Amino acid sequence: QNDRQKARVSVVKRDKDTSNGLAGGIFGLYASENITNADGNVVAAKGTLLDKVTTDRNGSAIFSVDLPIGFGYEIKEVQAPENYLRNQTDVYAFQFNYTNDREARISFSHVFVNERVNATIRIFKKDKETDRSRPQGDAVLGHAVYKLYARKDIIHPDKKTGVLFHAGEPVGTLTTDKEGKAEITGLYLGEYFVKELTPPAGYLIDEAEYDLVCNYEGDLTATVERECISLEQVKKQPFQIIKAADNGKTDADLLAGAGFTAYLIS
Repeated sequence: QNDRQKARVSVVKRDKDTSNGLAGGIFGLYASENITNADGNVVAAKGTLLDKVTTDRNGSAIFSVDLPIGFGYEIKEVQAPENYLRNQTDVYAFQFNYTNDREARISFSHVFVNERVNATIRIFKKDKETDRSRPQGDAVLGHAVYKLYARKDIIHPDKKTGVLFHAGEPVGTLTTDKEGKAEITGLYLGEYFVKELTPPAGYLIDEAEYDLVCNYEGDLTATVERECISLEQVKKQPFQIIKAADNGKTDADLLAGAGFTAYLIS
């Protein structure tokens, strides 16, 4: 009796930026062609899922299926680890052919990398009285400065790098354009809040803190988008007109009833 040559098929899952191994990646091993038995009958059609594995904390996994010699196979990612984007472009294909009578096992291995899901936060500034993105009078909506803070600790998704930003720590700065819009991109998933530091000219500062939870929406969503509206109270200046006689007398009865009109110069 002779033992048949076997194949050892494994995968390694890594973070694209840190190269740390990622746990929880699920991979499928498929037949890339019809697999037949000794009589020539198809026992597994092309595209059949033959085995499925999940990577451990080191990012490694080994398939247990016993593959027949002389056929082609391919490995695809079925599900990405939490907080990562599924790698749909990388498909590892290999042909398991007999080599010689001295190798009991042939190894096939491939490293798959994943990009983390990122977040984008946008701020829209509006006039509190009009609820429109158009300033009143000489006021403007541009050049308002906001600071983004971590509401809770922001932890790297590879579960090895650790805390990136501690709770209450500033993460970034946003400055509105002339239309009152601002955004910050490339954020890690987590819980944040934004607070205005400097109001635009002609407006009072917005004292509110706006909470924004950027949570995972699945491995097919590359960017999680969140937005908030900051309402700004325009500054106002009351004025008074006093009608006085040119002879220095201020007889209210004689001076009452004069009409005035206020015009907007600028």
